[in-house]
Amino acid sequence: MADTQSAPGPSIVVVVLVTMTAQIARLSPPGMVSVATGGIMVWIFGGILVGPALFAATYRWLGSYTTTFGILALVAVASAVLAFLALRAERAA
Repeated sequence: MADTQSAPGPSIVVVVLVTMTAQIARLSPPGMVSVATGGIMVWIFGGILVGPALFAATYRWLGSYTTTFGILALVAVASAVLAFLALRAERAA
């Protein structure tokens, strides 16, 4: 009997993309929704295109999935810290 249960990944990705696009549209100036959402989509799909190749190149260079995922985790944590600091600076100003 085949397993018909799908992985949760794609549904989570869709929710995040839709929510982020909605926030960009909500925060964009009047009449600039298409420009703002188009601009963010360039970065999203650029990451989709470049990310796997960059991950594979990093793995090939290091030779360890553990180290490669560790670097990926460090980049994610550093991004979150920078986003938090930017938000804090914006609120202080």
